Amino acid sequence: MDNINSESENLYNKLVTKIVEERERQGISKAEMARQLNVHPVSYGDMEKGKIKFSAIRLFAALEILGLDIGLEEKKGKEEQFISENDVMKKLEKVDDLSRDINEIKQLLQNDIGEIKQLLKNLNNIKNLNLLLEIAKQLPDADENDNKTSE
Repeated sequence: MDNINSESENLYNKLVTKIVEERERQGISKAEMARQLNVHPVSYGDMEKGKIKFSAIRLFAALEILGLDIGLEEKKGKEEQFISENDVMKKLEKVDDLSRDINEIKQLLQNDIGEIKQLLKNLNNIKNLNLLLEIAKQLPDADENDNKTSE
């Protein structure tokens, strides 16, 4: 129990020191801080000196007035991390969807390539047939050969 009290006392003293240093750095008088915290200036001075304790509400109010925090942003950081993990999961789902789309496109392209190869074979066959036809046109007519042999 003493250890807990000691740690709490240590943290409290660090916060008060932080308040005093920041108040002085910002050039805010003790009287002005007392006014903003709605306490008597002498009482405020005693709080800074450690003669009396800040109430929890006044301690947090003093921190807020001076723009200080005590690490409450850690929770916000975890929430942001949680949100970013959700974002990552959504992006991974999109990547999976895109991967499926890419695989479908690959399959369609492979099918198209197969059809193009078949069309090229057909075109080549047509060219070969046209070449044979041209060659056949250059050959003497078979009927003419028959007529020459019968004479």
